[in-house]
Amino acid sequence: MRARAALILIGCLVSACAIGMQPSEFEPARGPQGIRSDVVTPAGRFTGELLEVRDTGIVLLADEGTAAAPGVRTQRLRLIPFAGIIRAEFVQRRGLQLSDGKRPSPRVIERLRLLSRFPYGMSPAIQRDLLKAYGQDTLAGAER
Repeated sequence: MRARAALILIGCLVSACAIGMQPSEFEPARGPQGIRSDVVTPAGRFTGELLEVRDTGIVLLADEGTAAAPGVRTQRLRLIPFAGIIRAEFVQRRGLQLSDGKRPSPRVIERLRLLSRFPYGMSPAIQRDLLKAYGQDTLAGAER
């Protein structure tokens, strides 16, 4: 009886290692980038990398096209307040969603922070350098 229980336990442990998402399937596990995000606000839709989660909202490196050059993609740093988010979804994390301008629970904020590029927040120097790299003086808001 003990041998049978031990075999069942070993089988469960071995199968647990193979069930679920593997690091090779999860983009943030393969590099320093944050998780991809799709955010809808009254001003429009923003898709990009989740850089930082703040107490008041999220910072995205948003992919944006230009009217002058259709098909050309640029990126812009945006601070999107929780209050302005109609819906936000995070690629490969279907359980994590923001909606209706509501502030997420502390548990959701913490999970999102861990999935962002800067889980401990951007220092002023890093933010300044990123803004300079993308040709910005300040973080853009949720406006277009």
